[in-house]
Amino acid sequence: MGGPAGPQPDNWMWAAIVSLFCCTLFGIISLIFSLQVSSKWQMGDYAGAQDSANKAKIFGLIGIIGGVVGGIAWVLWYILVVAASTSTYYY
Repeated sequence: MGGPAGPQPDNWMWAAIVSLFCCTLFGIISLIFSLQVSSKWQMGDYAGAQDSANKAKIFGLIGIIGGVVGGIAWVLWYILVVAASTSTYYY
């Protein structure tokens, strides 16, 4: 009835998917705030521009951390599930 089933998704894989999705979302939010900086600066709203710049930095940092966590989760998932399921033992 077919070949052996591949590795089943587990918590590591879902953690990686959610982490990478959040990384993308925070990156988009950071981009929006950074676009607001230049428009506020041109209008003379220097305090608003500084506030938007700070928010862009925070969301960008969260996005970077999320990407690193997602990458680590993918590597761990591969090592623990995929590599372990494809190894053969000879006795």
